[in-house]
Amino acid sequence: VGTAVARDVVVTDTVPPGMSHASGNRSVQFNLGEIPPGGRKNVSIVLKANERGRHRNVAKADSSNAGNPSDDAVTVVQEKDANLVVNCPNRENVGQRGTTQFKVSNTGNINLTNVVITAKWPAQLQLVNAEGNPQQTGNQAVWRVPTLEAEGEKVFRMVFIGKAEGEHCVEISIATAEGITKRATCCTDWVGIPNLEITKTGPESAVLNSNVTYNIEVKNTGTATAKNVVITDNVPQGLRHESGNRAVRIPVGNLAPGASKRVSIEFKAVAKGRHCNQAVVAGDDLEAKRAEACTEVRAQDIQLQVRCPEETFLGKRAKTRVVIKNTGETPLAGVTLTAQWTDKLKIIELEGDPRVTGTRAVWQVGTMGAGEEKVFQATVISKHPGEHCIEFTANCTERITKTARCCTNWRGFPALLLEVIDTEDPLLLDEET
Repeated sequence: VGTAVARDVVVTDTVPPGMSHASGNRSVQFNLGEIPPGGRKNVSIVLKANERGRHRNVAKADSSNAGNPSDDAVTVVQEKDANLVVNCPNRENVGQRGTTQFKVSNTGNINLTNVVITAKWPAQLQLVNAEGNPQQTGNQAVWRVPTLEAEGEKVFRMVFIGKAEGEHCVEISIATAEGITKRATCCTDWVGIPNLEITKTGPESAVLNSNVTYNIEVKNTGTATAKNVVITDNVPQGLRHESGNRAVRIPVGNLAPGASKRVSIEFKAVAKGRHCNQAVVAGDDLEAKRAEACTEVRAQDIQLQVRCPEETFLGKRAKTRVVIKNTGETPLAGVTLTAQWTDKLKIIELEGDPRVTGTRAVWQVGTMGAGEEKVFQATVISKHPGEHCIEFTANCTERITKTARCCTNWRGFPALLLEVIDTEDPLLLDEET
């Protein structure tokens, strides 16, 4: 700006603390040589803004004859940035609830606009609740924040239920109108827990010396495979297993979550009374579970008695008395009484209105309560000498059968006939006839 040539001009730019030059030097020099009067030379320096705030950049010109003027420029460095932090449990049980929390922070000193926050999760997770009322589509939720002020932050929580074992991750991403994007992922190891349940069913009552069958169902209601599952059935004193053992062991193996296994076990009722059969299920590192079913074992039987005369005469009427009795402790259903006789006998009368076909009669007795008895009588005659029998059979729905027979010896009898007549009549004195 003078009237003579400025000689040996050197410009030195001092780099402020909050900035840096590509050379790494804290000052940068430019050797401009001579500048004629009214002449101009321009130089540019590119610095990187490393810190936000006001930074004063000073430049100084030195020469051999024109003095050493200086000037500065102040630049306000603004920061636009965001931070995303996601937290979730390291380990959680399948079927339980786990919370994923994430925080979006504006770490700059200018507002961020149109902030879009997106959360994605796999199908193995079920979203139960999400703060901030996001828009949910499938396995994705979107929050929209119009303005996130400088140094402001937003915190959101999401509650998930793990539906399957394994490591499942929730991915959070943000994007702003200023072009800032961030992404973070948080993973939880969802661990399943096996849980065994056992149920046992059987008849409430059974007949002595009959077979009794119990059904056992084992189910894994947990969320992990139950390994080496074994059922142990403890045989009560009143029952007997064909093996003769007092405990029967039934291996089941591994049970996947939700899987079940049904088994049946049969015993013989060898004693009267109430007998409770208990089954225990256990597996590797699992609490044993128990279930029992009780059965009342009762006696069940029919008694059949028949009485008839041991001997009688041909042509005489003989009465046969039949008594059928339920000598057990339970009702008997479908009781029938059948009589069968030979053609040497003739039925005169049968009490109880049975159905007669030829030499066979059937009484439909029906149901007989415990201790109940029925009495029937048959009246027969015969014209054939010898022993003739009637056979009776009692049956019921419970497959109890009793048979009895009664025989009578039918015989003839001797008889004398004396007749007296007079050959001459009348007789005179001293005549004979």
